[in-house]
Amino acid sequence: MAYFPDLASVKRQSVMPAADIDELEAREPTWILGKALSLQGIIDARLRKRCSVPFDSPVPDAVLTWLGSLLDPEMYLKRGINPSDQQQVLIDKRAERAELALAEAADGNIGKYDLPARQDTTETGMTEPATLGSSEQSAFTGKHLQWDAVKYNRRYG
Repeated sequence: MAYFPDLASVKRQSVMPAADIDELEAREPTWILGKALSLQGIIDARLRKRCSVPFDSPVPDAVLTWLGSLLDPEMYLKRGINPSDQQQVLIDKRAERAELALAEAADGNIGKYDLPARQDTTETGMTEPATLGSSEQSAFTGKHLQWDAVKYNRRYG
């Protein structure tokens, strides 16, 4: 199932003006949807170990946003860009943020995105982080307090 089945869905997620998308589609028929399908394959490949991909309808909003953010720079490059355009820098940064979020979502340990889990495993989509500390006192806390008191008395006593 294509996450962007038509140009209307591309326009909803893209920051490129709709007229520019229509012009690009008129110049290069099916290129936009083909590129979206290609990027969808990359997203699915990154999430395959942790998530059930391709996602069933409705596709999670986070995935659609990542796909739109990754597709925008490609469409602008295909259309042609002005190298001194400051907006292009923002579009590229948006794509970089999407890449980072996608990498984080693919990591089962630190992933903060709740995406549908794979069905062929007993693991869940969200995993709890391992305990990094404990509020319990160490068995040696009393000894350490005594040692610190002795050191303090020797220095200042």
